[in-house]
Amino acid sequence: GGPGAYGLGVSELAYIDILERNDLYLFSDAWKDALRQWFYETQDPATGFWGYRIGNSGRWRQNASLNTTWHVLHLVLDEKGENRSATYPLRYAGALGRSILESLDTPIPDDPKKQHGWSLRQSQGARTITKLLWAHLSDPEKEQARTAMRALLASRYRLFRPTDGGFAMYTSAPQSDVDGTGTAI
Repeated sequence: GGPGAYGLGVSELAYIDILERNDLYLFSDAWKDALRQWFYETQDPATGFWGYRIGNSGRWRQNASLNTTWHVLHLVLDEKGENRSATYPLRYAGALGRSILESLDTPIPDDPKKQHGWSLRQSQGARTITKLLWAHLSDPEKEQARTAMRALLASRYRLFRPTDGGFAMYTSAPQSDVDGTGTAI
């Protein structure tokens, strides 16, 4: 049961507040509630993540994704981490926090192709924990986050290029670049 599958990119519908704030489009409350309900029903209770569903209605598999979750959280929580809707508040915050902290506890991969994804996940995970989920975490989870952040900073500084004053995206890169610096800060 539950809502049908959704594919890559659907999570970016969560940025309706940007469209409205800039007077580009106004969505009805009914439309926003329908979208919130759809995402509410597709959150994975075990991990707290959202992600596109694969399969058919009898046998869904959730592809839990930090990237998708980062986007969907913008519909669920405001920029201070407060619920946007009393009807569809954040659920499974503890599971989500633990899943993100687990993903942050991974070293930089040796494969340059995997380093880009690692960098994005680390950046999104750190911002999700500190900007959106902090108030929803227990004291032990906050302490686990502090430990994870120290390890993340140590990994990130391996990518710092002092002569450029920025960060590289790849460990083999001799110079900093926009992507590496952007995901580091």
